[in-house]
Amino acid sequence: FLFNTVKASDIRISNDLPIANAVHIDEDTGNIRIAAAGLSALSVGNAISSETVLASIDLDIKESYLQLTDQAAGDLNRKFSDPLLFSLAANQDHTIFSRDFDDGTTHSNREIKSLRELGGDLAVEGNDITLFSGNLNLEEQADGLVLGTDRVIGVKTEQFTNLVRYGDTIQASSVWTNTGNIKANDIQVTGVSNSNAELTSYYFDTGVSSVDLNSGRFDNGIFDTAERQSTQLNAEIKITGSAGNVVDLSSGIVNLKAREVAKTFENTKGSKNLITFQGDLNYDGSVTMKDLAYLNAGARRQQLEDRTGDVDGMIKDNAGKAIAEGETKSQASKETYAADVDADFNGKIDIKDLAVLDQDWGKTLHIGDNDFQGKGTNFTWAELNTQTGISQQWNNKSFEDQNALEAKASIGGYDAPLEQILSVNTADSNKDADAVTQSEIVTGSGSSPSISDIQGEGLQDDVIGGSSQ
Repeated sequence: FLFNTVKASDIRISNDLPIANAVHIDEDTGNIRIAAAGLSALSVGNAISSETVLASIDLDIKESYLQLTDQAAGDLNRKFSDPLLFSLAANQDHTIFSRDFDDGTTHSNREIKSLRELGGDLAVEGNDITLFSGNLNLEEQADGLVLGTDRVIGVKTEQFTNLVRYGDTIQASSVWTNTGNIKANDIQVTGVSNSNAELTSYYFDTGVSSVDLNSGRFDNGIFDTAERQSTQLNAEIKITGSAGNVVDLSSGIVNLKAREVAKTFENTKGSKNLITFQGDLNYDGSVTMKDLAYLNAGARRQQLEDRTGDVDGMIKDNAGKAIAEGETKSQASKETYAADVDADFNGKIDIKDLAVLDQDWGKTLHIGDNDFQGKGTNFTWAELNTQTGISQQWNNKSFEDQNALEAKASIGGYDAPLEQILSVNTADSNKDADAVTQSEIVTGSGSSPSISDIQGEGLQDDVIGGSSQ
């Protein structure tokens, strides 16, 4: 049952036995009989020693049978049987040996006896064979890919928040191990469809796009993991879902595939992250004047201007740091660049970031009663800070404080931004006509805030020189 049909061509008899060799294969009993002789004195064979290989048999394992009898599907490195034993028997009367002996003359002579006459027997020496399944298995370790945003502006020490902004590209890494017993060659990565994110690029810990990983191996029937290898996958993931959605990387974002097998290995670990607005620069779930202040603080921190007036004549940035040959000002000032407040993700803080705040102006994720967009059965308040199976913890104090603050709006404990108030007034036909009119002037529409340009002059006449309000 374990082997496919044995053919005569699968059996090779040693050149030491060239005389009268023959093979009989009995598939019913599983027996193979070999007959052969060597006549060294006639120059058609060599003397047989105890180290001579007399015959070898190629056995083709029937993998389909092993698959059908697999009773340990959960064990990737499993035995299919107890040690596989091979027995050897010899024809007692027709297994003939000869050796030199002294017959009392000066001539050569041989003592010739059968195995039975010698009172001897044959035995198989060597290791028994145990059959194992050959498997290549790539397994993601620890937390998997974990997202979040490093906050620099507005905090005394850097914080890592669960919130991620729409359109941002975030770096994350995870460790993969070859837990099988076959070496994995040329491992490559492809993106997996995710409703709120996409893989934009990746590299392994050596900085290459493909890698080989050794596996464990069997040593005397025991699986040894000493030679097993791992690699770190570094991925860049772009947030494509709109604000109020939740990115769930455990639902899949990358596939790994090795050259040896057609199977792909998809990540099943990873974090859940709440998506906020692209213009939410303080990650509190709302886009308000506070975000404008965060943008300004990031611009003040940034050092971009070249300076050549120093004695050594080297080009330096405003912080006095030398700019190396071929290095851009943006690269030279990396220490002063705060990506958490780069609204348009262009690598520097400038006036163009205002356009992003403009499109999100007045929007909020908070909907009162300790609730927020994205909160539900698949994402809770607790998961903003900690998640099962992930050691990483997040700091979301600004989001929590803003949620508690906006929840007080109904009792007069929170003053909403002007745009939010005007938007509500426009949507409510019971409000006075003057409020509706001003809302339409400011926003250009009665349906939503943030349609007017905050860089424009939509309110200037009223605020500075107008007489009607």
